[in-house]
Amino acid sequence: MTQAATLSPIRVVRLLDAAPCYRFYWEGSSAVEGEKSYRLEIGVLLKECAERLLYISESDSAMLSRDQHDAVDELVEEIGEIFKLLNRKGNIRLIGEVSRTVPALERQDMVLYMLLERIWSRIDEMSCLQADSVGFLAEAASLRRDISDFVDAAEERNRLLGLGWESEFQIRRELLGEGRGGQV
Repeated sequence: MTQAATLSPIRVVRLLDAAPCYRFYWEGSSAVEGEKSYRLEIGVLLKECAERLLYISESDSAMLSRDQHDAVDELVEEIGEIFKLLNRKGNIRLIGEVSRTVPALERQDMVLYMLLERIWSRIDEMSCLQADSVGFLAEAASLRRDISDFVDAAEERNRLLGLGWESEFQIRRELLGEGRGGQV
């Protein structure tokens, strides 16, 4: 197996620079700004992953089978689904005690970073396996699991922020004056 490349230091620094400062999340405006820049940076990295997959699929030198093309198309679609999670609307309200929720959020961020790294590396591996359909499809299946794990981690992060699925419905209550907090 070829050693896959990793996220570049520049990308890692961009992501870490955009990481939220949770100690200010009790202030609505701080939470909103922190989330916007953080989610935007994660979105940029995911977009680059999807573009890299499409490049593999569309490359002149790539002679991918129909199954390989289908796998890439499905992976790009799954990455696109993550944007729905990143664009979750609602009021940010850390659940539970701040002293427990903030460390849990920071752990979720670490999980997301590790998964982004793994996703990036798997895409690199897939680009090296274009001629090996079996290896390519096996790596695509592993990438699909990593994307699923990323979705689960992003959803857990949303839950910790009080942005569960019910939050879209809670926006209406907030607009009616039943609460305060920042809205993303």
